[in-house]
Amino acid sequence: MQQHFLTGDRVRLTRFQEGDVDQHLEWYDDSEFARMMSAMPMRPASREKTKKWFEEESPNSFVFAVRSLDDDMLLGIVSLEDILWPHGTSWLAIGMDPMRAGQGYGKEALKLLIRYGFHELNLSRIQLTVFDYNVRGRRLYESLGFVHEGTYRKFLKREGERYDMLLYGLLLEEWEAHHG
Repeated sequence: MQQHFLTGDRVRLTRFQEGDVDQHLEWYDDSEFARMMSAMPMRPASREKTKKWFEEESPNSFVFAVRSLDDDMLLGIVSLEDILWPHGTSWLAIGMDPMRAGQGYGKEALKLLIRYGFHELNLSRIQLTVFDYNVRGRRLYESLGFVHEGTYRKFLKREGERYDMLLYGLLLEEWEAHHG
């Protein structure tokens, strides 16, 4: 049995620390970050709401800070949420520091989280939605074995344009076939 199963080569998944709230609020001040994370109109997140989300311990949600092994810096947030235990299903979310985008930290963090979901929480399906304009996110999910299962057509309107929201799913047997 692997002793540190929430630790990868460059990142580890941990609990949140006090300073993480301020860092997360800075990310939400970046409109591109906010628009990738939510269909709601972009607005600054409140300190109180963010702190409550970080501190909440729900039996149906597992939210982790993504930290660098080099300097323990907060790189992002990953979560498995709204778990339906009788069915073994969960929604996945990720939000990474916009300054660290494209460096592979998110992929490594998601591998750890997915393995945790399937092997520790005994899930059988992990799903997510992504806006069609988030090409980098779509590539990431597909590289991990997620399958495009459906499209919420013209779901979102931003700056006068309509965008689809895509549903992706990953089954335990697909993950194991893809990542052994």
